[in-house]
Amino acid sequence: MKTLPWRMAILLALCCAAAVLGGRMVFVGGTVPWFKVAPTLQQPIAFSHSKHTAGANGIKCERCHTYSSATTGTFAGLPQVATCMYCHQMVERMSAAKLAKKPELAKFKQFVPAGYIPWQQVYTEPDYVYFPHRRHVAVAKLACADCHGDVRNMAGPVLRPVVNQSMVWCINCHQQKRASQDCISCHK
Repeated sequence: MKTLPWRMAILLALCCAAAVLGGRMVFVGGTVPWFKVAPTLQQPIAFSHSKHTAGANGIKCERCHTYSSATTGTFAGLPQVATCMYCHQMVERMSAAKLAKKPELAKFKQFVPAGYIPWQQVYTEPDYVYFPHRRHVAVAKLACADCHGDVRNMAGPVLRPVVNQSMVWCINCHQQKRASQDCISCHK
């Protein structure tokens, strides 16, 4: 019986630690520990969003981020070679001298045979979160910038999240837009 208080103290300490960590996951979002900044990623190509989206005829986000389509599906994927080749077919015919003047197109050309560009995904949700793009883009009429920041005007590649998404951030938006705050709406 003398060991019971000792075991109870350990159990109590573990419960407190779990409550603190669980609270941090709920209130901070749990995707990146609150004391760390998201790491800077290395992208394979120094892609300029602003160069591709500028002007009245600029490319819309969902033209390139089409995995199952940001407007009709769950995911907005990362563009691959076939998507880029729609506009950049000339890269296969460019001479080495011309490619030397356009180093990012030269990098892109290296990925053409594989058909795959190893982009680093910047925004991710935890496995227990269900985030359908269609519900937010097509139904709620949110602009891509509402959740991803002003990426359209970035001259360089996205190397870390522009918007610090967390559960509190999502709940604030749901409250402002009068959207469901039922746990089952977003959590698996």
